[in-house]
Amino acid sequence: MHIQPYLNDLFAAANVPIGCFNPDGSERSVLLPARFSSKEDFLQSMSAQAKSFVRNIGDPLFVNSADSVGGIRLPDFAVVLIGPTKLPGRKARSDSLVTQQIKTVNLWLKLMADLMVQEVLPSDSAQEVDALLQDLIPPELAAQTQNQLLSGPHNQYRHEAGIVASIRSGDVVRLQHAFAVPLGGEIGILSPDHLRSIQNHANLMNVLASRAAIAEGIPSEEAFSLSDKFFFAVENCKNAEECWQLRETIARAFTLQIRRYKEKLAAGEHPLVKKARELIYLRLFAKIRISDLAAELNCSADYLETLFKAAHGLTLRQYLIKARLNAAKELLRMSKCSVADIAALLHFSSSSHLCSAFVKQEGFTPLQYRKLKCGSGEVPAKEPTPD
Repeated sequence: MHIQPYLNDLFAAANVPIGCFNPDGSERSVLLPARFSSKEDFLQSMSAQAKSFVRNIGDPLFVNSADSVGGIRLPDFAVVLIGPTKLPGRKARSDSLVTQQIKTVNLWLKLMADLMVQEVLPSDSAQEVDALLQDLIPPELAAQTQNQLLSGPHNQYRHEAGIVASIRSGDVVRLQHAFAVPLGGEIGILSPDHLRSIQNHANLMNVLASRAAIAEGIPSEEAFSLSDKFFFAVENCKNAEECWQLRETIARAFTLQIRRYKEKLAAGEHPLVKKARELIYLRLFAKIRISDLAAELNCSADYLETLFKAAHGLTLRQYLIKARLNAAKELLRMSKCSVADIAALLHFSSSSHLCSAFVKQEGFTPLQYRKLKCGSGEVPAKEPTPD
């Protein structure tokens, strides 16, 4: 992928610092606005960021403020870094100009990610990959795994990323295009039995799609309920070809679920409320203050609260607690984290605070919920809501 023309176009449109660096941090090309000060210090900082850039190929890091830096890793593992729009030694630009620059950069990053979905990732031979993995396999499992060598490279991660991004967009046409992109490799062998292997692929699509729906704001119980139906459909499928096609059916169902959810919200939701919800879900595992949300959205906390209450019937704080409790439910289902660790992770003041809020919303304690979802399946006796 010849990246320089794309970088030149972005620089002409956004006029922000852009650097392309090798994985070791060495410079390939740099574009800097005129009258740029402290160039050497800036390039050293960018080089260090490139070396520590941890995202996969084609997985963009979007810009979210005038001080932040966006980026993307290329198919040859080089890193492109963009920003910040706030430059050292330069007069601050107007808010409207900064907003437009950020939108331009993020649109460019998104387009590059979509473009790279269709690129074929260079891969070592299957024999070389297999040799690298041998010392990671316990001796007692070696006999069961030694014959699972593919005849070619696996399908690249970016193909999967393209499908997941399409599901999250709620755009069925985009999803069809994502599935139409050539795989560029062999599908993984997930079982010695061919049908079982394809069923496992369909189940993996189900997991990815349901998690994508939850990430877009679908209540976890709604996503899990749809997911459960598809698990049964996959297990009852007796034809490998039909089961492979079922992957697209699953993805389409969750895409439609997300589209309807977004349409419902858009029908009566103020843009500030939508953005506030997005910020809440992006920062569930960080400490969130309502005043900071309002400041980031350039409005007063009281005004944001009024809009939010009108749209959802909840205050921002109530909505935040509900979102964190939904995240706690998933952690209880999918992990072995203690209640205390989950409380700390989700910024509840204590495990008692989490338990009290959990009982109020669900009628069970967190441990009773975990037993219900992961244990015998029997519904435990509900506990009274604490005063």
